[in-house]
Amino acid sequence: MTTCYVCGKKGNLKHLDRDICKKCFLRNVERRVKKHLGRRMFKKDDKILVIGELEKVLLENAVKGMPLKIVSRKKLPKLIQGFDYIVVGRTMDEVGGEFLGGLMKGKLILGGMKKKFFNILEVLTDEEAEQYAKLKDIKFKVLGEKGFLDTLGLKELKYNLYKNIKELRKL
Repeated sequence: MTTCYVCGKKGNLKHLDRDICKKCFLRNVERRVKKHLGRRMFKKDDKILVIGELEKVLLENAVKGMPLKIVSRKKLPKLIQGFDYIVVGRTMDEVGGEFLGGLMKGKLILGGMKKKFFNILEVLTDEEAEQYAKLKDIKFKVLGEKGFLDTLGLKELKYNLYKNIKELRKL
């Protein structure tokens, strides 16, 4: 029997090559998204446009109890005026892949967004976002193919790459 590396109960999922239970996995993802969002404080009655169902579920979970006006769409509409923030979802894999692709072309692409936009999924890998969506019965498909770091078997390196991209954005 495998045990969850967090709580010691039966672990039926894999996370970073370790076993984890469903409850701890969901809590881990939600905690990381909430911490990421915590850096961006919404104000009372902010009007927020959310693109994507997974993004909406994670946002609502993270801001539970806040008096916000959340509008959800499947795609970014042509007119985005009237919204205080636009929440989109590009995973850590997408941000890291764009960064590495840019480096290979001699360009520094940090994946930063305009202040009005907020990337809620950038703290999650493709695998984590897909697993969370599956457990919550949400339709979600990762854009793009298997990443460069995955093909090399370097999944843990994604987190380090993401931390470095965040540091470079500060400069």
